[in-house]
Amino acid sequence: MQQIDKGDIITYLLPPRSCPSNPFREWHGRVEWSSPELVKVTVLDEGYTGETEFVMRTEIVSVMSGLSSAEQYFNERSGKSHLV
Repeated sequence: MQQIDKGDIITYLLPPRSCPSNPFREWHGRVEWSSPELVKVTVLDEGYTGETEFVMRTEIVSVMSGLSSAEQYFNERSGKSHLV
């Protein structure tokens, strides 16, 4: 099981029980807290920013860890290089 800490940025898929219109769409959230099976995130995606979701660890696609994970995420989303 991958270590997930508060402040990490995760990429995840919505579960089938949520009946997503696009089941392959990747969502992004900042971790608020985590347990062995569940992660609480603040959604970062446009149109849903600031909403809270609970994500099962089995739904997580990737994790960006470290102090600069949010900066890296936003730079990638805006097309800016994080290398200056």
